[in-house]
Amino acid sequence: MCSAKEARKFLNKLRATLEYLGVFDSEKEGSLRVDANISLRGSNRVEVKNITSYKGVEKALNFEVTRQRNLIRRGLKVERETRHYLEARGVTQAGRSKEQEHDYRYFPEPDLRPLHVQSWVHDIILPELPDARRERFIAQYGCSLNHARTLTGELRLANFFEKTVDADPKGLSTLAATWIADTLIGELNYRNMSIDALDVPAFTGLVLLLKQETITDKSGIEVLREMLDQRLNKKPCETADAIVKRLNLAKTSGDDGALAAIIADVISGNPKAVEDYRSGKNGALNFLVGHVMKQTRGRSDPGELNRMIVESIKQTDA
Repeated sequence: MCSAKEARKFLNKLRATLEYLGVFDSEKEGSLRVDANISLRGSNRVEVKNITSYKGVEKALNFEVTRQRNLIRRGLKVERETRHYLEARGVTQAGRSKEQEHDYRYFPEPDLRPLHVQSWVHDIILPELPDARRERFIAQYGCSLNHARTLTGELRLANFFEKTVDADPKGLSTLAATWIADTLIGELNYRNMSIDALDVPAFTGLVLLLKQETITDKSGIEVLREMLDQRLNKKPCETADAIVKRLNLAKTSGDDGALAAIIADVISGNPKAVEDYRSGKNGALNFLVGHVMKQTRGRSDPGELNRMIVESIKQTDA
């Protein structure tokens, strides 16, 4: 026997745990059916049926507590009966009376002992739940609210993130959160893969290369796709370094003579875009940068290209 407040607290804890562990999804219609029994001390038990959610259990029991207390205050008897919960109205309605225990058609089970919830409900220790973990991700790792919500929306995803940044929480957290929430999830969904398919060390290596600016974001996406395709095809996952070397994805340097030659070719091959830039059309510069990026297969830093192209045009003017 426990109070309505204790029952509500227990149900909320149970619901949150089951949802977080992926056992139960309250958003899916028809995934839950509950028959709740309640009685006030010294009065008859009432069974409430037709409840389809944990919120419904809370509302139905609250209504029944109020209804039964009002009956007792007026000197009336609480009848032993089955009542139906009308969700649209938030009330219960009498169904059929049950005068004796056998009217409930119970099947006796000698191995089941009475369960006294009140003695242990306050001692329930739950794992860190999504709301608490989201707030911790914001405070501990500096994640944005949107990224924290995404990362803590699934237990395995949250664990993957924390394992990824374990080596350098302050240095990797923001970059890892962005890549997991904005890029990795989309690539996994496209391939119908789960987060468990990707090795944490492999992804951590990719994030480190991005942090060190060894590769560009575009090259990083190419490396990630290569990793996922390898796992999808049941092949061993290469390290990020190995993929970068094999596909020649390392970022080009401004000191690289080959890059300077590509820029010169793009400028000489697009005189109209150069003239448009000289006349104040900034979109023309983006056009030239795009051509260089295409020839370098995304291995150049756009900001650095902007600077180098502008300098090259100024040198031509001189």
